[in-house]
Amino acid sequence: EVHKIAILDLRICNLDRNACNILVQPTAEGGHRLIPIDHGLTIPDSLEVCSYDLAWTSFAQASQPFSKRSLDYIARLNPDSDISFLEKNFKIRSECLANLKITTLLPKGVPLAVYSGQIAEILCRHDEDDTKPSLLENIVSKAKLCSSLKLKMQTKIKQGHRRNGKWLMSREMIEKVLLLKDSENRHIWRPGLTDGM
Repeated sequence: EVHKIAILDLRICNLDRNACNILVQPTAEGGHRLIPIDHGLTIPDSLEVCSYDLAWTSFAQASQPFSKRSLDYIARLNPDSDISFLEKNFKIRSECLANLKITTLLPKGVPLAVYSGQIAEILCRHDEDDTKPSLLENIVSKAKLCSSLKLKMQTKIKQGHRRNGKWLMSREMIEKVLLLKDSENRHIWRPGLTDGM
């Protein structure tokens, strides 16, 4: 039940799953069923969230691996399809849809043995200092910076070369990108383990 709520919150980029937004319903078998309510802060334009905003981060199940069934569901998630549906049926700003894609891809891009609590550590700001951006916010910020730098550099190429050329980073730019670090002094960009990663 906790993993279902965590996956739902990541899929819809819900930044307000505090304890008051989870109902506990007794089952006929003597157990309990969790029902998520209040989805008013979904698909936001910001990724500013603390772990106290997501109650499931403190549940014991957040330290347990996803089940095979949950992993199969995560593998089938298609944020591009979700975004296409939302764009066709609702008026949602592009930055909100970008955040939806980021949080939906988060559980898809991690190793199979990952816990929802580990994903929350990437997504959430630390409760001790909720003004300090999360690791995910830093990564998104650096990616936007790299994209801006690439666009600025492309405009410096003479028109005659741009028309038939393909964009490749210069050695200097590759060096700058490889040297980018997050707030904890860890490199943001690392080469893949195999070609194409």
